[in-house]
Amino acid sequence: MALGAFIAGSYTGTYTHPGGSPVTLGLTKQGYNIGLQHTLQNIDESDAYGRTLIEQIFQGTNATIDFEPIEWLVQVLRALSPFQTTGLPVTGAGGSVLGTIGMLSSDRAGVLILSATAGTPAASAPASLTASYAIIHENFDARWTLGPNHRTIPLRFRLLPYSSTGIRHFSVT
Repeated sequence: MALGAFIAGSYTGTYTHPGGSPVTLGLTKQGYNIGLQHTLQNIDESDAYGRTLIEQIFQGTNATIDFEPIEWLVQVLRALSPFQTTGLPVTGAGGSVLGTIGMLSSDRAGVLILSATAGTPAASAPASLTASYAIIHENFDARWTLGPNHRTIPLRFRLLPYSSTGIRHFSVT
């Protein structure tokens, strides 16, 4: 008998740019990290208790996915600049061109799908995760080195909420 309930197993990922076809995210350094950040309003100032935190009011949740592709796949790296029509030029000719000011992130977000590898303990925990509005995180400082070492770019996506039988950031099966 096992000493606990443990889950492990790799996932494959695809990302679909708006109006595009799904592209594989390739191999990642250590998989995909899902983050949920709950926002609360603190009640922490009163005449009776001073600055003591006495209650909190839930104000929403934000979701992110972090991962580090270890393959230099141009179509994936295009996600670094969703507001530029050509994407960030990480290979070939071109340059960094400012996109149109005023675009909505939801119009430029893509679909991120993660699928568990069959035969692993993770195969059904969850079998898949779909984030319908994934876009590079605001203020994300994308950096890569032009040099002799293996080139990678850690990525962080903001998962925008959407309405599908309730407000959600992603769905799982």
